Amino acid sequence: MTNNNTVNRRKMLRQSVGVLACTLTLPILLVPRSARAGSASKDDFHYQDTPHEQHRCTGCSAFVASPEKPDAAGGCRIIAGAINPNGWCMAYSAK
Repeated sequence: MTNNNTVNRRKMLRQSVGVLACTLTLPILLVPRSARAGSASKDDFHYQDTPHEQHRCTGCSAFVASPEKPDAAGGCRIIAGAINPNGWCMAYSAK
């Protein structure tokens, strides 16, 4: 009898690990493309080419400055496309 109980416990543990792995992996696969880094549209985050109060893209942790010209348009880790250093969006997060 003990051998049968051991087999059932092992089977249950394997199934539990499989269910847990699926549960943890599924949300990653179902995340919309716009939520992935650098692929959101400017409209999604209400991007504007002008600053909002004292907040500018240059002071945001997601802003990636142009390596050639610091004053030129750069990039963003959240929003796709060219980003004005003096712009602003809802994703602004101070450095």
